[in-house]
Amino acid sequence: MDHWWANQHVNLGDKEKSDVEDYTGCIPLLLDKAVVNGEIKLGCRYLDKLFFQVRSFEKDLRTRCRDDQGELKRYILLPFYPHNFANVFRHQAYMRAVISLGPVPDTSEDIPHLVDHRYFYDQFDPELEDSVGCYSCGLARDAVSSMLLSSNVLLADVDFLQSLDKYIDNASVTGFMVEKAILSSISLYGANIIASETNRSMVVKSHKSRIQSLYPRKGDLVLHLPGAFNFRTVDGIIVRKVDDGEPKSRLLVFPLQITVAKTHKDSHAAFFKDWKRWSQDLGEFDVVIEFVWIVEKERDPEDYPRSTKWPAHKERFISLSQVNTLIGDLYDKAKTRQRIRNGVLLNEDFGLSIIGRSREPEADGPSAAAGKRSGKQQGESGQD
Repeated sequence: MDHWWANQHVNLGDKEKSDVEDYTGCIPLLLDKAVVNGEIKLGCRYLDKLFFQVRSFEKDLRTRCRDDQGELKRYILLPFYPHNFANVFRHQAYMRAVISLGPVPDTSEDIPHLVDHRYFYDQFDPELEDSVGCYSCGLARDAVSSMLLSSNVLLADVDFLQSLDKYIDNASVTGFMVEKAILSSISLYGANIIASETNRSMVVKSHKSRIQSLYPRKGDLVLHLPGAFNFRTVDGIIVRKVDDGEPKSRLLVFPLQITVAKTHKDSHAAFFKDWKRWSQDLGEFDVVIEFVWIVEKERDPEDYPRSTKWPAHKERFISLSQVNTLIGDLYDKAKTRQRIRNGVLLNEDFGLSIIGRSREPEADGPSAAAGKRSGKQQGESGQD
């Protein structure tokens, strides 16, 4: 990789080298294709096409195995599964292990027809004395993970996060694992810390590209997941329609940005830059919006009055543990062990710093009543 970077004069933009290497898997072809007009574009057409190629295998497999959620529910309480449904579960269990870099329940040699060998494989780990899952690049990993979430595959448990200790020094891998675990927890168990109206399981909609509309087609509580890399200004959006007997129903909208980084681009500003497009078909609702950061350390919220940039809304910062205690504990323990190994003081402040944010409220930003931004802001790259 050092040789490739030494021979390339590219603009990284707001990306880190580690993120580029993770997403492309350091594969020369993917690295070269990611350079567009001298700039790294992880959302370029070639990589997007590859992203959906990975997803197409998942969709074809579901078709072959008759992965119909209604039919699956009929068999959920039986002591056996039809062979085709069992194949779905075996595939999902394998992929769950692969994207978490953990031990696989079956090797790809045992289930060759259920694995896309172009991107996923397993190899023997002498330390664990077991076969562990691997992926060729983060692009393939990301493509599959959103489909597993939409199939209600549990990613919020000890098994999925058991490799966290091993990869805690890898910012991109750690960020991926924490993000997907949190999204899985929210989709399966709800998130009372966000709002009482979101305290139950949700319908997960994984979109091919941009989330086209937030309009509620039914009364479901929905977690929208964006598609390819270049459409991701947030990690997800929770939407809930609430009828209070008023002339207009309330529409609760919660954009989510999950990060354990020390610094992060301003996803809040990026989201509201497209607010007119997001809200174009929501005129019949009283839209109530809160932008939610799920981070390592909780800090005070910010209130934003209505302006030319955005509607009146709140920006909140809640911790991993407030969403899911298990995920927060596993991450904290892995970080503590990492800090001990690296000789870092355990009482060091690890608050989030948002790139481009001043320490004082902007004139067109949070209201004066919100006061000064709370929490120390530091400038060191970390997990996304």
